[in-house]
Amino acid sequence: AFAGGATGTLLGWDGTSWTVIATGFTDRINGIWSSASGQTLIVCGGDETAGTKLTNGVISKSTDGGATWTTVLSNVPALLAMWGDGEHDIWCVGYAGNAVNINRGGTTTSYTVPNTNTILRGVWASTSRTDRFSWGRGNDVWAVGHDTVVGETKIMRWEGTQWYSYDGLANQSPNAPYVVFVLHRSPWWFALAVLLGCIISSI
Repeated sequence: AFAGGATGTLLGWDGTSWTVIATGFTDRINGIWSSASGQTLIVCGGDETAGTKLTNGVISKSTDGGATWTTVLSNVPALLAMWGDGEHDIWCVGYAGNAVNINRGGTTTSYTVPNTNTILRGVWASTSRTDRFSWGRGNDVWAVGHDTVVGETKIMRWEGTQWYSYDGLANQSPNAPYVVFVLHRSPWWFALAVLLGCIISSI
């Protein structure tokens, strides 16, 4: 198990105790993906409160359990959440509507949402490739957050060609949703977005 936090803090659990893993990062680590062995690690980070929030987003990768790191992506808006199903199947979202995918070729592609006033704090992607209502990982991605100008909750869905926005609750800032999970109950999708103290849903 791994845990990340402020000023680039990364901890690894070996079943007995936590060990500090040096990263060299200065901003917060907000998302971690690990292989089953713990040797391959991918982290995303950034600080939305810093003056450099439009450029301090970073994705880094280690293939030796955190001993050394390679920068996958940098100089982008702060990345605040991650979803992953493999080292070549990662989604990160964050400040200014920033949404990034690490695809099966190991390259990164940006899918920024149309409204860059949006801060995205949670992301979920489908792992199904057989369900006729889900077109695969890269074509069925949900992200949640809020519009920093009007304070409206945002539930967004990427379906392979564009983002769709679903109506959320008005005037929720700063109590924006931080987590999203999608349940499929044919023929409907239920997107559950967790706010501080309540749950909202969209079909």
